This record gives sequence, C-alpha cells and structure tokens, in this order.
Amino acid sequence: MGEIMKFVYVMIIYLFMFNVATGSEFIFTKKLTSCDSSKDCRSFLCYSPKFPVCKRGICECI
Repeated sequence: MGEIMKFVYVMIIYLFMFNVATGSEFIFTKKLTSCDSSKDCRSFLCYSPKFPVCKRGICECI
C-alpha cells in the first residue's frame, strides 16, 4: 500500500513539473469563455507570450 501511495505522489509531482517546464497552462485552470469576437476575450485568460483569440465561439490562447 505504501508503494502505491509513493508512486501516486511521485507521478503528481512529475506531472506538475512537466507542466511548468513546458510552459503549458495547468490542466485544471483552463477557462472556457464564450465570445462573438476577439474583443470579448479577456487578456488575463492567457500567460504572457500568448494572447486570447475568439475561435468557434470560445476564447483560446494562441
């Protein structure tokens, strides 16, 4: 049982470090916002090199 818990703990740490190292947005913080044009998308939805754009009615970071 202890080995399984240790494995799960290490996998959580590894996935978090992978997300930080690749610069990708964290899995659980992805925000879906509906939009009609790119002006409807808020700038705080994306991290610095990316900017929000309206695609298919949803704001996406590009």
